[in-house]
Amino acid sequence: MRHTRPKRLSAFTAALLAIPVALGATPASAVTGGTPAPSANATYAAQIVIGDHDRGCSGVLVARQWLLTAASCFAADPATSISVPAGKPALTTTATIGRSDLTSTAGAVREVVELVPRTDRDVVLARLDRPVTNVTPIALATTAPTTGEELTFAGYGRTATEWAPLNLHTGTLSVDASATTTATVTGKNGAAACMGDTGGPVTRTVGGTAQLAALNSRSYQGGCFGIDAAETRTGGIAARVDGLASWVATSVNAFRPLTNIGTKRCLAVPNDSTANGTQLFQWTCSNGTEQLWRLENVAGGNGDRYIVRNSNSQKCLAMPGASVEDGVQAIQWACSGDDEQVWIHDSIGRVRNLHSGKCLVVPSGSTTIGTRVIQWPCTTGDEQKWTW
Repeated sequence: MRHTRPKRLSAFTAALLAIPVALGATPASAVTGGTPAPSANATYAAQIVIGDHDRGCSGVLVARQWLLTAASCFAADPATSISVPAGKPALTTTATIGRSDLTSTAGAVREVVELVPRTDRDVVLARLDRPVTNVTPIALATTAPTTGEELTFAGYGRTATEWAPLNLHTGTLSVDASATTTATVTGKNGAAACMGDTGGPVTRTVGGTAQLAALNSRSYQGGCFGIDAAETRTGGIAARVDGLASWVATSVNAFRPLTNIGTKRCLAVPNDSTANGTQLFQWTCSNGTEQLWRLENVAGGNGDRYIVRNSNSQKCLAMPGASVEDGVQAIQWACSGDDEQVWIHDSIGRVRNLHSGKCLVVPSGSTTIGTRVIQWPCTTGDEQKWTW
């Protein structure tokens, strides 16, 4: 593992100058004074590596294709501003989800392809290039952290003795007070968020189920590896996420282009048609509403089954007559949720029809505008892979 020398960053605002940002400059994994997380615990936690190991952060899976993490992880200079532009990250960003032991192959590895930042707190949504189908997302809490409440936090930052440990660690925080968008917290039993833990989940357990209450934001880092031994404070600031469920849902459920990986063209309904049975083609991507689609979850599978609704027509992607034949062209039809309209967006990006078991494909990987989009036996070719 490459060990890049980390940079210690100061606080974001004058009111919090004493509390630095705990950004790591290498992929790391722990909280000082915490304990390694068993493989079955906190599987929703994610390690985030930004650029060529320029920064290391933590995050949390909140939907099959979305993480929540700290906006400060992506800010150009978080010492002065945590403002982050929406869109593709400036640096290539990789997320490892559901892998408490980084030497294992558990969970999934994905690229972050889009950021949707908040403007009022240290929070950003990060869209992944493909859904994660083998890790269950965590639900957001609906009530604020309360004074004296004990919460659990997790992260992929340093420990007291290790620069870049290979295990997710967890620790306990006691809530000192809550403000509108933040909570001040103090680590218990020597636990403190370290460099690399920024953006990691802060959770409460209700009825045996974890709920996401906040994200690690800033920490004094007392006891963390590489921090002055005179610094003993384990307190910090957590960014509250309770109450953000509707904001998350708005982003997760937005209409977006369905883009073919191989051809770089988008699935389109020609001429803005709203008619049942209109055959579908690929076209130069334009963000016109006839090219925007929304994946809407339906019951069954691993949470990876969807109807695919067009923004303009409000009709759904379907195989006509529930056909199972190779080469049949996809159409739009009034949404019914029948199996010929249900699609599985799998872990390698294919869009597979539940009824026929065949995949949506641009034949021969043609890049020609107007090429029909058909179903075909599934392979691993890029002409069968789609990003949304």
